[in-house]
Amino acid sequence: MNTIKTIDDAINYIHSINVFRDRTSLEKVEIFMEYLNNPHENLKCVHITGTNGKGSCVYYISNALVKSGYRVGIYTSPFIENFTERIRIGDLKHDADNPIYEIGAEDLIYFTNYVRGVIEKMVSDGKSHPTQFEVVFAIAVLYFAKKGCDICVIEVGMGGRLDATNVIKNPLLCVITKIGYDHMKYLGDTLPKIANEKAGIIKENCDVLLHPCEDDVLEVFKNKCIETKSKLFVTDFENIDRASFVNENGISYQSICLKDGSEFKTRMPAKYQIYNMIMSINACLLLRNHGINIDDISLYEGIRGTVWPGRFECVNTSPDVWIDGAHNDDGMQSLCESLEYIYGNKKIIFILGILSEKEISKMVGHILPYAKKIFTVTPPSPKAMDGEKLRELILSIDSNVDVNNCDTIMQGLNNAMEYADERDVICACGSLYYIGEIRKYFNTGYFRDL
Repeated sequence: MNTIKTIDDAINYIHSINVFRDRTSLEKVEIFMEYLNNPHENLKCVHITGTNGKGSCVYYISNALVKSGYRVGIYTSPFIENFTERIRIGDLKHDADNPIYEIGAEDLIYFTNYVRGVIEKMVSDGKSHPTQFEVVFAIAVLYFAKKGCDICVIEVGMGGRLDATNVIKNPLLCVITKIGYDHMKYLGDTLPKIANEKAGIIKENCDVLLHPCEDDVLEVFKNKCIETKSKLFVTDFENIDRASFVNENGISYQSICLKDGSEFKTRMPAKYQIYNMIMSINACLLLRNHGINIDDISLYEGIRGTVWPGRFECVNTSPDVWIDGAHNDDGMQSLCESLEYIYGNKKIIFILGILSEKEISKMVGHILPYAKKIFTVTPPSPKAMDGEKLRELILSIDSNVDVNNCDTIMQGLNNAMEYADERDVICACGSLYYIGEIRKYFNTGYFRDL
């Protein structure tokens, strides 16, 4: 076995591993963790699942914890531009101004070599080879353990019950964001079925924070909490008094005032971030019950300083260019609500690329009333819908739509930019798998002033 010596070699090895395997239990993941000496067992964790909003909540909560002085392990997926985005640590002692950093080349190479060696021993013992996601998760928890993280905020990859992250046995808190339709081939074709998979992360005697949901979905979580003797807390959005945009020292914030007189600000301008923010604030308050000392100032500053690339992010002005990871029915609806929230009834130029497994007609249906023109693209994924087929599908829904297919992501962006004038709005959406290429082109991490 040749030793992995570069970060590119490490990433190429990881990406060479099969993504999926049939799974009816977590037994194979647990065996893998045992071979690694169970690095996850001594980590304090916040475990987050849901259909939309998971990543945003991970970063709101993580930033509040970091501001409170904790060393925080942060695990998310997928990445936007760089693989190392998936595994991060937040620590004020690292850099008070930029406390969140990605796993470095040396650590990624070391742990990839270590995990590969363990896998070879497993396979020689007749055990199953782990999946790609399981390997990345293993590298993450090994890294977090080595770095002595005080607490980790872990995002589920898909579902919950059978997700590799669900080897976490005693989470301090389970956070369940908005439930919608996605990955139905694996999770089920009704919201209660999907909710049942998400509810699988709930363990014995833990606190559970839930986004408001329909009665039949709520019943699933109530029953799971009764079964596990856990406490269920449903977030109350009725406490929101008003939301507005404010400017402080040249930086725009979305300000949310609650009926108790408190006010929080976020640099993330999407309308749906109001609800992610309130979920995260409630999560931090619940963590106080477990000895996690998040003071009011750190909570406020943590929320205020949170940014989450690729989630309704403006990467250019004149014309305004937005990128958003909306990749399912509910996400696309929320994106359109955010565009209307900022631009009213202004028509939008869309760059659209979607994976073939999605509810494509429903996703397209949300943007058609807002579309001035659509440029279709093919995301860089084996599961991508061909851009030309997407164009044809759009025309089958509405033959009057102005829609063109583009051979590459950059051609889509260039065509949209050439078509637009400085007063237009361009929005690239439909899949997280390609918006990173557009973000990298503009090379920005800052939001426009609204």
